Amino acid sequence: MSRPRYQVNSRRVEQLFEAPSHRFEVPDFQRRYAWGKEEVDALMDDLYGGDDWWNADQSHEPYFLGSIVLSGESPFRVLDGQQRLATLSLVLAALKHRLQPVDAEGAAQLQAYLAAGGFGRRKEFRVRLQPDDRPLFERLLGDPDTPRSRPEGQSPLSQAMRSTLAHIDKCIDRGSAQGLTPLESMEAIARRLLASVELVEIHAPSEADAFRLFETLNDRGLPLNASDLIKNKLFARAGTDYLESVKREWLQLQRALTSDEILPFLRHYWAAFREPVRKDRLYDRYKDFASSLQGKEILDFVQDLQRSANHYRHIARPHEDCPWGRVAYQGLKRLNELRARSSRPLLLLTARRTEPSEFAAIVELCETAQVRHTLVGSGYPAELERALLHACSRLRGAAQDCSATAIILSSLAEVVTSDTDFSEQFSKIRVTSIGSKWRAILVRLNDTMSAGESVVAGPRTVHVEHILPRTPSVDALEEAKVGSDEAAELSTHLGNLTLLSGKRNQSISNRAFSRKRAAFASSDLAINRSIAQRERWGPEEIRERDQEIARLAVIAWPWPTSQPSKQVSSRTSIPESTENTPRQEAPSPLPIQQVAPPLNGLSQLEGNPKLLGTVWVPRILWSLVWLNRQGENGGANAARIASVFSIGHGIRIAAPNVARAFREHGKRMVDDGLIVQVESLRYVLGPKGQARLESLFETDDSQV
Repeated sequence: MSRPRYQVNSRRVEQLFEAPSHRFEVPDFQRRYAWGKEEVDALMDDLYGGDDWWNADQSHEPYFLGSIVLSGESPFRVLDGQQRLATLSLVLAALKHRLQPVDAEGAAQLQAYLAAGGFGRRKEFRVRLQPDDRPLFERLLGDPDTPRSRPEGQSPLSQAMRSTLAHIDKCIDRGSAQGLTPLESMEAIARRLLASVELVEIHAPSEADAFRLFETLNDRGLPLNASDLIKNKLFARAGTDYLESVKREWLQLQRALTSDEILPFLRHYWAAFREPVRKDRLYDRYKDFASSLQGKEILDFVQDLQRSANHYRHIARPHEDCPWGRVAYQGLKRLNELRARSSRPLLLLTARRTEPSEFAAIVELCETAQVRHTLVGSGYPAELERALLHACSRLRGAAQDCSATAIILSSLAEVVTSDTDFSEQFSKIRVTSIGSKWRAILVRLNDTMSAGESVVAGPRTVHVEHILPRTPSVDALEEAKVGSDEAAELSTHLGNLTLLSGKRNQSISNRAFSRKRAAFASSDLAINRSIAQRERWGPEEIRERDQEIARLAVIAWPWPTSQPSKQVSSRTSIPESTENTPRQEAPSPLPIQQVAPPLNGLSQLEGNPKLLGTVWVPRILWSLVWLNRQGENGGANAARIASVFSIGHGIRIAAPNVARAFREHGKRMVDDGLIVQVESLRYVLGPKGQARLESLFETDDSQV
């Protein structure tokens, strides 16, 4: 029995849209409309950019717009070509809208191309997009001026319609310059569109045949988006029994991601679970893999894709319903603010194989690696990406019960800067352009300093303030005792930057420090406290704060100096020297005692409940956490710490001050035990914090 053939015809727009019952429907599993201003501009320039498009006596060369692939009977299922069909509808609707006031009969004729319906049936728009785009698309066809407010006003459909209207108005103006009336210009625009634009209409015997056709079209010079090619290849391999199930799973994948996320997701998925792949080789990898599968195997694979797409949604667009908890949510938010996409394959992989608490810790490791290696200018992004992909490769070959964190630590060891080098590099940062990354960096530093006391809701809620202005007034220069050239250089120091609300930022503008100081003093952000305590602000103060901020950065983005205690086992060969040997770190800025001393001073805390509600408590807790990360300490002090910070002891702790510290690290502090030294606390808290602690504890000035 011979196989049914494809029907291929060349159609002008008026032929494609003139049959009374000729309608086109985009299936739910197809991606959304994606053409924007650039694509519409190109089409309209091609059609109307010449010098004689309005001349009815001039024979025009046909304009080939491409192909459309259809299956079934009317309404035909559009398996390729929805962008072209939708854009043609938008142009017809825009032209009808402009024609209506001057020629109602001509507008009605254009409406007949837009809507169709058999005898006795209600007219419906000829092109029916998938459900996510359909309501806005049909409103635009009815009234092109409708969408003005966000987010609809910023959608690709709205942008395409605005661009179309602008081109039609431009054509009318050009026609007027040639002596044409607006009506004559619009008639010429319509003739060019309906009679000169041609498409190749391909009717496939079945959807499965259509999906097999796409690969041929791509090879013959009509390239499709790689994600569409992958989808079509999977559909073609699904077979009759599983095709509908595979389409449903793919539809769920599309609903989990935005149209811009699908292609990056497919690449990151392959890098996570298979191997690294270049963008231009992505389809080849999926094609070769899918060719070895069929039926139920294809369904299982697409279900696996869909499962990871849900993870990717939370990684690429973090939301408070994050399945890995609030700590992971906050870390993922920061990674996105830093635009750190190279960590996504590793996060996709570890989201599968780790518990939420370990995943949250891995998110923080990725953030630290991004900041320490790339953001401060200490390394090339490609080096970090290779290290992250290497971690994926090792994890894929490791036993399920091994420590993912240990593998990641050793894989990134060579590209993550030591505490000493990181602090030194951070102190030398010069910020010549304030972007979202540096605003996010300052927010993270403030949140670390405040320990949950006055956390910034997000980078967009604050503005970056140059304490010594970039364009200082004469008074500001005189007060700082610097010239304009030196002030320009000093203003770029990270130590010269802070955060303020937008209103305050504008109100203090380029004033001298003595006039700005009150704004810093009244700010509820911890990052401004030490600034408000200064009597003046000049070169010495800026350089001192460079060092303070650099020391704080080590705490904000910590890197463990030892591997987790759990041994790494693997089905692949992992060199002993790289897996079990901790990275050789430079010494911490201040020594850490490894023998637990007695905590005699804790008795004063036990007898002073009010003290636990002061602002120093969260800072002490964060100092303990930082110290705990620097080495392995005994548990001799755990019982004393637990007894002091205990509700059962009758002591009420101020929740706003310490909630974050206890939520993220409280149990670990009690379980592991901690060593505290006044010298190390000085490193974290500064001179005033050290003085306050010395007044609280009986100490020999070396340990508490």
